[in-house]
Amino acid sequence: MLASYRADYGERSRFRWWHRLRAGVALIGVVILMGAGLTVLVGLFFVGITIGLETLV
Repeated sequence: MLASYRADYGERSRFRWWHRLRAGVALIGVVILMGAGLTVLVGLFFVGITIGLETLV
């Protein structure tokens, strides 16, 4: 059975402001999470290198 709502297309198909707001917030969230993840990985790498050098010397 088909839903009573049909998608708009053509001239009537527009993104609403809350769609753009939600997409912008999601994009900012993804960028922040990936930046934090990269920071953690780089920090762990340098801590590991430091510990490795200290054990060698």
